[in-house]
Amino acid sequence: MAEPILLVPKDVRKEIEKKMKSSDSITRKIAGKSYKFRRISMKLENLFYYTKNVRTGSTRKECIKDNNLPEDFFSREKMTNKETQVAYHPLIFAEAKKRETQFMAQFGDGKTPGNSSQTEEIFISKDGIIYNGNTRSAWWREYETEQYHSVNCLVFEDLEREDEIYPVINKIDPPVNEDIKQDIRWYEYIIQAIDQRGNSVDEEKEAREANLEIEEYQKYMRMYLLAKEFLAEEFEGYESEKFSSLTSKRGGGDGNFLWGAFADGMAKLEKEGLPELIRHEIKMDVWSVIVDMNSESPKIPGQAYKAINKIFADNQLNRYKKMFKDKIDNSGTLIDDEEEYTVPNDIEDRGIKRLEEIEEQNAIDRDKTNQNAFGEGIKQLTKKLRTLSANNLRSGYNRDLALEEFSELENEVVKVRKLLDKSNK
Repeated sequence: MAEPILLVPKDVRKEIEKKMKSSDSITRKIAGKSYKFRRISMKLENLFYYTKNVRTGSTRKECIKDNNLPEDFFSREKMTNKETQVAYHPLIFAEAKKRETQFMAQFGDGKTPGNSSQTEEIFISKDGIIYNGNTRSAWWREYETEQYHSVNCLVFEDLEREDEIYPVINKIDPPVNEDIKQDIRWYEYIIQAIDQRGNSVDEEKEAREANLEIEEYQKYMRMYLLAKEFLAEEFEGYESEKFSSLTSKRGGGDGNFLWGAFADGMAKLEKEGLPELIRHEIKMDVWSVIVDMNSESPKIPGQAYKAINKIFADNQLNRYKKMFKDKIDNSGTLIDDEEEYTVPNDIEDRGIKRLEEIEEQNAIDRDKTNQNAFGEGIKQLTKKLRTLSANNLRSGYNRDLALEEFSELENEVVKVRKLLDKSNK
């Protein structure tokens, strides 16, 4: 890897401002709003990673924890420190490696040339901080490709502060060639929002700055809080605050479907007015499913999110309401057992037990439906006959045809009645 930052920050700014003076101002529209830039070229060795990049919020925190670094190690104040930049490189390069096939074809690896040059400028501040293009820059820096020696940049002309620039960057749409595709893990949005948060919470502002719809932001927040609570227990295969450990051994991914199903299900329970004690019991069932998912010998087949959806199915919700009634004592007060709010000893087995109970109850309900099918059908026929007579027995109808068909109906009723009487013997 090429060593970053050969110039001190103040000299980087001087060089950028000097180049800006000799370049024309251009205007770009981002999310419908116009911004002014200056197009310049810079050596990548003299630019700084934006260490609070939305892609790396979780791995940044894990790096601090694993290496006993100060909490503010990657902060804006220390962002241009060489040790911070060096420590950040492997975090952002890991994101570049996920697109290795694409980057190899485009840029090569220093030894093997790529088939295209830089397709999109990177966005930087006057201080030389790369606000967009960190992933590509990590690839160029790691392999010292031709782009490393001269990078096309767009410098924000009117915006300088971090809190002004990063929300704009989050709104950049990926171009058709997907050179800066926004493939960001769901929890990174929330980690960035919390990192940038002041003394108060403004969900609408945080959603806007993350370029998310408010409903999407709120769902991600619910998912994040559920995942954070689960990780804090440090079940086998999981670590507190380590969101990368949410990746399943079965199929990988960032758990979007799983935690989305969990969050939607818990919201449904709350909306239906189920008390906290019942919600806790059901939450423990889901935790059990997630623990099983990463165990060496999983008992629950298939994908975990599908199992979770069964736990929160509408018909199951009605059963939970009956469970709620069973938790009421004779005085009408909810039996509030403190022990119910702890992690139960049967956490490894309760998920599979709950799912087996659901399958059994579903089978019983199906049998009841089949048993009642004939009676329900007769009920519908009677209702239909009543409606027909009310709407059509008036002057002008074909009486002869009606009598003929009614006689046929009476014959069928007699036959069926005989079968019913016979089946009762």
